[in-house]
Amino acid sequence: MNRVKATISALETSGSITLVSLEAAADIALQLLLIDTPETAPYLKTGNSVTAFFKETEVILATASSDSICIPNQIPAKISQLEQERFLTRVHLDTVLGPLAALVNTHTLTKMKLQIGSEVTALVKMNEIMLGS
Repeated sequence: MNRVKATISALETSGSITLVSLEAAADIALQLLLIDTPETAPYLKTGNSVTAFFKETEVILATASSDSICIPNQIPAKISQLEQERFLTRVHLDTVLGPLAALVNTHTLTKMKLQIGSEVTALVKMNEIMLGS
């Protein structure tokens, strides 16, 4: 499980859904959707420190950052270690947010020619991030 320390920078609520914007590090902002509101979840306050959690299987790797991808959470990273098995490879990433990991298809990783030292962008859909106080 990936963990990122962040601060809530903005909240926007519509019905029972809240769009939460997080400031995670210099120039790295994350967004997530919660089925909760500031009225039902007291920790949802601008300025509060929180931890964002997301599974290794929810991290998508790309070889470039792009504004044309509809995933707002894009984290520049460098591959620091590969734990390769037949079907899946755990990719360890160094980022300004701290270490992260992705669990990806080994065949796809090989096809992309990714190796230790490769620069990638870690993408995480906003509905795949959980929040803890």
